[in-house]
Amino acid sequence: MTSTQPFRVYNRERKAQPRSGVRFRKSRQSSAVNWRRRIPVVVVPLIVAGCIASRMAPPVRSSTPDSPLAPCPATPNCVCSEDPDPRHRIPPLPFTGAPSDAMAQLRKVVGALPRTTVISAGDTHLQVEFRTPVFRFVDDVEFRMDAPNHVIQVRSGSRIGYSDLGTNRRRVDRIRAELAALGIPAP
Repeated sequence: MTSTQPFRVYNRERKAQPRSGVRFRKSRQSSAVNWRRRIPVVVVPLIVAGCIASRMAPPVRSSTPDSPLAPCPATPNCVCSEDPDPRHRIPPLPFTGAPSDAMAQLRKVVGALPRTTVISAGDTHLQVEFRTPVFRFVDDVEFRMDAPNHVIQVRSGSRIGYSDLGTNRRRVDRIRAELAALGIPAP
């Protein structure tokens, strides 16, 4: 017990002394170094998740181009014009004139958007992948011509994750606005 008493006395004396400016600056530098060491702990898992997400297999698509689009999952990272759930519902893209002209304009608008890969294109359907700029997460977008109703049905959903913070809805609205600028009416 006698060996610990001098240590306690030493600590009491040291705590009683005021801190010098040098000691304060040194502790500030060490906290900055600690934060620099902690940043990779947060950033590296996000980069790994982005790499894994970019290599994921694409989702199962509609069996035929004329079949209805798949409904959205329960997560809020998807919008679909044929979804019965009002949280995921978005109006389809209307058109006037020939359906082939409307699909050609749609291909032109979608092809001009950044980070776009056309997966499949036909007379009545278009399947596209969009990638996010930083982590390259994949969003799958499908368009289906509904010629009798003069609309193009659309579904846009994130491949992974829970929320997309409204990215898919904004993307469809942007496509709608660009089609309207080309003369295809908006609702």
